[in-house]
Amino acid sequence: MNTSFKSASKAYDQKNYAKTLKIINELEQIEQEQIDVLYLKALSLLHLNQSVLSEKVLKKLTLKEPENPFRYSCLAYVQTHNKKFDLAKKNYQKAIELDPEDEISKNNLLLLDQKQEHKHVMGTKLKPNYIKQDVQSNSYLSIIKQVFTKKSTFNEFIEFIKKIF
Repeated sequence: MNTSFKSASKAYDQKNYAKTLKIINELEQIEQEQIDVLYLKALSLLHLNQSVLSEKVLKKLTLKEPENPFRYSCLAYVQTHNKKFDLAKKNYQKAIELDPEDEISKNNLLLLDQKQEHKHVMGTKLKPNYIKQDVQSNSYLSIIKQVFTKKSTFNEFIEFIKKIF
């Protein structure tokens, strides 16, 4: 137990609530600074190509701030980088659950879904003439339809494009 907390407990026991609150506010500031330091550590690790360690630090941050959607979005980004796609999806979904207006997480989740669907489609045998014909005719809509095999995903993508324009 640190000395600041002991001081706060002692002030509380002495019914000096103003002093208790002052010490607690100082402790909260220190805690927030520690969170900011951990976030910078995670970013630095990522830039140094130590994404596994970065992911561990970001997991700690989600535990420290479980109601902060940004923490889940950052963790999901690094998990995508680490090819942990299912975990990344769950964390993007958690970020969106906490903040339904989080367009970045929505976009990244959509891109992740698209990437996985594209891999699935590209892993199957497609008729080369069909793809070639679409590319030659500049029928981008057909190419996009090939990528999105689920109608709901395709409709969500179209709505996203409409919002942009």
